[in-house]
Amino acid sequence: MPYVERNADGQIIAVYAVEQPQAHEFLEPDDQGLQQFLFQDNGRTFAYMRQSDLELQRVLEDVIDLLIDKGILMFTDLPVEAQKKLVGRKRVRQVLKHRNTILGTDDEDDPLPL
Repeated sequence: MPYVERNADGQIIAVYAVEQPQAHEFLEPDDQGLQQFLFQDNGRTFAYMRQSDLELQRVLEDVIDLLIDKGILMFTDLPVEAQKKLVGRKRVRQVLKHRNTILGTDDEDDPLPL
């Protein structure tokens, strides 16, 4: 999952959960250079994990929807708290989709203004 960006000296300067225009090189999570980069600054490590978690969260929601659509999983099989969170996030995405339609954009993943 980690794609790295390197400087002119070949040192890792950034890590991304998904491939970026400036980061095409994929490294295994246990790569020694990647581990060194991540653990030289715990703040950077936590930022990477937070971004990765956000991206993975949407993937999991899509997988759950797919399993429900195919009849493999029943929504009611999920714990009540999970049901509430999924329904809440769907509502927010619908609001964002409606807002983006009004504004003339189609990116439903725009963050809510705080």
